[in-house]
Amino acid sequence: MLTLSAWTPISLGRLHMRPGGPQSVSPTLQGEGAGEAFFIGRKMNAKVIDMTGKRFASITAVRIAGKSASGDMNWLFLCDCGNEFITNGYFARSGQVITCPTCSKARGALATTKHGLSDTVEFGTWVDIQTRCYNKNAKCYENYGGRGIKVCQKWLDSFANFLEDMGPRPSKSHSIDRYPDNDGDYEPSNCRWATRKEQANNKRSNHRLTINGETKSILEWSEASGLSYNAIWYRLRAGKTGVKLIEVLKRGTTHGQ
Repeated sequence: MLTLSAWTPISLGRLHMRPGGPQSVSPTLQGEGAGEAFFIGRKMNAKVIDMTGKRFASITAVRIAGKSASGDMNWLFLCDCGNEFITNGYFARSGQVITCPTCSKARGALATTKHGLSDTVEFGTWVDIQTRCYNKNAKCYENYGGRGIKVCQKWLDSFANFLEDMGPRPSKSHSIDRYPDNDGDYEPSNCRWATRKEQANNKRSNHRLTINGETKSILEWSEASGLSYNAIWYRLRAGKTGVKLIEVLKRGTTHGQ
């Protein structure tokens, strides 16, 4: 019997990772034909997802390695560090497991022992951005990982790297923001601590208008003109352009006059 380390996720804050006990794999299932045997055995029950060669954060699926207690397929994964381990394929697909047990333990130890910052907002942010991008069960996954947004490998490697690049959060009014590219990844060149107002100006849904050669968001034009955000938005939808979008009318007049 060949014994490999099994990887079973249970809650660790908002990211779910922790090693479980050992799991035995029959040597008769190693090598060529092993995957095919499992596929044949499952055809009558459910379609098996072929994950061979697919990458999930810092791990790559190698081959099927038996069944889990729940009946799902276990897979042998190769971590970027070179370690191989076995876990339920669903855990990788859902983002609950993104590294091998050794790397996960090292990351947690680095954050809690060396820095003592596991209860800080910065650490929570580091965990949250990984959850958004890799945990398909997360409510916000559709707006992040579902759009193809990823966390750079440097930040996946450790919280220390993230903290070194981002620094402490300036105030309670700040949170992480992908800027200047709102469709880009979480990486040093595209992230900042920003206020709600700054993030609102960076939202995909926030139109930018050019009036008299000057480009601003609707929120910024609202503040500059004294008109409400909704007033400018309604004028935009009505087909108004240029200065007519921010023109303050005298009472009793309309743009049609």
